[in-house]
Amino acid sequence: MDRATEWEEERASLLGRRISDLGLQIRGSRVERLVDELYRELEVRSISFRPPVYLSDQWGCPDGTPLIGVPFYLVDRRLERLEAEMSGSVEDDVEAMRYLRHECGHAVNYAFHLYERADWRRTFGAFSQPYRERYRADPFSRAHVRHILGWYAQKHPDEDDSGSQAIPITDARQFDNDLRRIFATPADAPSGMLAGDFIERHTREILVRLSYWTGEPPAGVRSLLDHLIARSRALGLRVSGLEAATLIELTAFGTAVVMNYRHTQSLGRAARTRARREEIQA
Repeated sequence: MDRATEWEEERASLLGRRISDLGLQIRGSRVERLVDELYRELEVRSISFRPPVYLSDQWGCPDGTPLIGVPFYLVDRRLERLEAEMSGSVEDDVEAMRYLRHECGHAVNYAFHLYERADWRRTFGAFSQPYRERYRADPFSRAHVRHILGWYAQKHPDEDDSGSQAIPITDARQFDNDLRRIFATPADAPSGMLAGDFIERHTREILVRLSYWTGEPPAGVRSLLDHLIARSRALGLRVSGLEAATLIELTAFGTAVVMNYRHTQSLGRAARTRARREEIQA
């Protein structure tokens, strides 16, 4: 049995089992090593509190509870591989430590009720403000920290201190003209690779880059790419010119779409124009 077939069988087996049946544990995994590093950093800063860490379905800290949740797949290399296939990437040690420190900030805040202090509220804002799963990000704001990509601190004061949704596309033909600018018609490039196949081939690469630099969850970026693949095939578009140049232009276009959505909560050109007018007036 070749490695590809062996992995497909193991992959199917993993997907068919409950997480609780996988026997996962932090001890002996790289998560244990990273947590030990976090605790050493706390010790260096004379912080005696050591927030407990548990396995969860995502990074997190239960509201008001000084605990740190770590994605379960980080304790098993097979699950990391599966996660990479499905979402485009897996946190390396540097990124994982960034999230650990972030969630540790929440845990310390909750453990000592720092959010009740007047100086905390003056610096970060009212803790009582509601959380927003979708929020309008200002890439140029200097009023928030930039510890995690995607301007996450702008979501809530607690995030400044310390979801997986598809991007809604209501008009299926909304990006047709943009795709025609990036790719060519069959008449102009009869021997070119099908644009849909090109996007599909580079999906993982584009997904990782867009999600990393825009802060949009992989599920949202993937929904956009799936739509572009479907429309490119419906239009019969083909690649013309250098593949690298096409990939750069496609990535730039995707970044513009995602950032526009994050900033205006809309994909319409009218919304982009209105947002720009508001910025000029401000």
